Amino acid sequence: MYDQIDIPFSIDDGSVLNTLTGLINDMKYRYPINHHRLGFGFNTGFALGRYPEDIYDGITMSEGNPWFISTATASELLYKIIYKLYKYEKDLIIPNGFKINELIIENDDEDKNNNIKFNYNSYEFNQTSISLINYADSFLDVIREHVDLQGHMSEQFNKYSGYMEGAEDLTWSYGAFWSSIRWRNKVLKLKNERENK
Repeated sequence: MYDQIDIPFSIDDGSVLNTLTGLINDMKYRYPINHHRLGFGFNTGFALGRYPEDIYDGITMSEGNPWFISTATASELLYKIIYKLYKYEKDLIIPNGFKINELIIENDDEDKNNNIKFNYNSYEFNQTSISLINYADSFLDVIREHVDLQGHMSEQFNKYSGYMEGAEDLTWSYGAFWSSIRWRNKVLKLKNERENK
């Protein structure tokens, strides 16, 4: 599924991971509703928008907001990376230059490209994968903060107040959220199976 030749970037490609990191590092400051989460530690998710230059506010063109889709997709990306590692019993390779180093416990083992390498099922591998799962979960927690009491999700949520804006009950928002939950469940099931074999 992930090893198809026609896919331009693998889910765990350094460019994909660094793009996610760049968006997070920009939007955690760009959106005031993220500011209260800044002191929570290194494995804290933030509300994410589509891209920094976005000016669509859900009604007009003024200033962009976080989207449920973008925030859910960040968690899904991380779950898919972890799933791939467990599915294929692959070593965890942190690309040289990957910027979420705070999630990674100390390890002196490097491969020939100076990437950090954790052998599959080693202590370092297991601890880092748990940290990545918690990090992915924290983006879902952001979504939980911004849905209404009945679980409705619109297109966006206001970057100042957190109240929903744009298309009401946008199917794409629900789809992105449920896809992320589905990958979370797959990861936890597979991780449990691998650890108990």
